[in-house]
Amino acid sequence: MGGNFKFYCFLLLLSIVSCKKEVLSKNVGQHIIENNIPLFIDELHWSTIEKERDNRILVMISDQVTDNSLFLEECDCFDIFNKEGFDINDDTKFEEFNINSPSLSISNKDVRFFRSEPKTNVNNYVEVFFNNFYLNKEKNKSFVIVEKIGRGIKSWTKEVYFFSKVNDNWKFEKKELLISG
Repeated sequence: MGGNFKFYCFLLLLSIVSCKKEVLSKNVGQHIIENNIPLFIDELHWSTIEKERDNRILVMISDQVTDNSLFLEECDCFDIFNKEGFDINDDTKFEEFNINSPSLSISNKDVRFFRSEPKTNVNNYVEVFFNNFYLNKEKNKSFVIVEKIGRGIKSWTKEVYFFSKVNDNWKFEKKELLISG
C-alpha cells in the first residue's frame, strides 16, 4: 500500500511539473507576441495601401497562435530554424495558445483582433496570423512564424521572427522571409 502511495505521488508531481512547463512556454509566447505586435505590423511595405500615407491601414490580427505543421512540411524550412541553433524536425511540437488583445496606438494603422474570421466592410486590409511558436528554454531562444495577407491588394508573406532572452528580457534578434506571393 505504501509503495502505491509513493508511486501515485510521483505521478502527480510529474504531471504538475509537465503542466508548469507547458504554461511557462505559453506565457513566454504570449509575452513575446503581445510586446512585439508593433514590430510584426510595422513593415507592411509590400502593401500598396501603405504607400498612400493619408490612408489608415486596417490590420486584423488573429488572437490565436496555432500549430501549422503542414506549412513546415511544404516549405522545407527546418534548415532555416536549425542554423539558428534550434533542433526542429517533423516530430517537433509547437505551442498553441490565445494572445490577449493589447491596447495599441500605431500611427497610420487601425489594429483590431479577431478570433475566427475577420469581419469588416473594408475592401483593402491586412490579416496577420501567428503560428508555430517554439521555445527552447535551455538556449533561451524562441521563434514564431508570422503570416501577413493583404486582402484586396494581393500580397502575402510568411516570415519567421527570432528572439533571445537577454537579462530576463526577450529581445528581437532577426527575421527571415520564408515565402512571399
